[in-house]
Amino acid sequence: MKTKKLLAGVGIALGTLVVAWVLHASGVLRESGQVLTHGLYEERALSDEIVIVAIDEKTMSLPEDGGMGKLSSWPWSFYGEVLDTIEQGEPSGIFYDLLFGTESSGIHGDDLKEAFEASESEMDFALAVAEYVASPHPYDVAFAESLQKYQNVYLLKTSAGDFSWNGEAFEVESEIRPSQLFDAAAKSAFSNTVDTEDSENSNIIYAIPTQFSVDGETEEHIDLQLIREHLGTAGDLEIPTENGQMLINYAAGSYSYPMVSFTDVYHGQVDPSVFEGKIVLIGATAAIIQDRQFTPIDSEMPMPGIEIHANAIQTILDEAYLEYQSLGGFLVMVGLIVLGTVAVVLYAPILAGSAVVAAEIAAFLSMRNGVSIAG
Repeated sequence: MKTKKLLAGVGIALGTLVVAWVLHASGVLRESGQVLTHGLYEERALSDEIVIVAIDEKTMSLPEDGGMGKLSSWPWSFYGEVLDTIEQGEPSGIFYDLLFGTESSGIHGDDLKEAFEASESEMDFALAVAEYVASPHPYDVAFAESLQKYQNVYLLKTSAGDFSWNGEAFEVESEIRPSQLFDAAAKSAFSNTVDTEDSENSNIIYAIPTQFSVDGETEEHIDLQLIREHLGTAGDLEIPTENGQMLINYAAGSYSYPMVSFTDVYHGQVDPSVFEGKIVLIGATAAIIQDRQFTPIDSEMPMPGIEIHANAIQTILDEAYLEYQSLGGFLVMVGLIVLGTVAVVLYAPILAGSAVVAAEIAAFLSMRNGVSIAG
């Protein structure tokens, strides 16, 4: 009888290991592992090395309410003025999560009013307005001049097509860069997440790619480049990846990071010292702009894209990396659990066996279903 029980137990264990191996190798457990891992996350202190300058609802309100009006009506020079204010605080790095891909045209209402009030004749007014149809446009020149002053500013560029994983980096079919004047005045970087067969993402952002390949040249994701600016790191960053992507260990939910309003910076209501030595991320948080994504830690409130960058950067700063467990480690874990379960079920009293099984289930969940924290 004991021999039969033992053989039955060994058979169950071996069968379970085969099933576990198939499920792990096929990736079936990946999505459930992601959900469980982040569902069990613990909030941790937010980094004081990151500051977000938010294009928020206040920024987009009417000027009489302290705002700057519709985003589409802003001259590029607004961004240069904000940049100059931030740089007074000597930040380590700045990223504009905005695509400055077009050249300016026309004249902003404030400048039109100023030109009219400063003109002594209709001819003077006409000549002043004529400057705003020149190429390059005065707004573009003003922003480019601000960019040229500094070496720590990154502008957004993005992919115009699909990504493909080549085993080392995600290849970019073609890229959309800032307009020529800005592109020559500042550095630019990809901030994309990817959603491919090899990706960790779907409609939820779990990870960022670490490397992109453009025309045979490899470039790092903007979050890694900002880390280098901040830490002064020239060599390799020891970041664990899965299919070329780093899992984001979210520190907190949406709208949690310290933010200052873009309009407050523009109107001189923010002391530049708040940016001293910081990584400064400038981007949209207003819901109307729709630059928000769902994350694995909050299925109700989407997170602004700029805050996802903050969480990715903090993952690196804290070295709080998430790693998928190896196949060998996973099978050992499953094997021990199965053998223990079979043993107590076959040989232990019912109450004791039930307690052991419950403890094993709890231990399995605490191991984050095949994902572990490293670092």
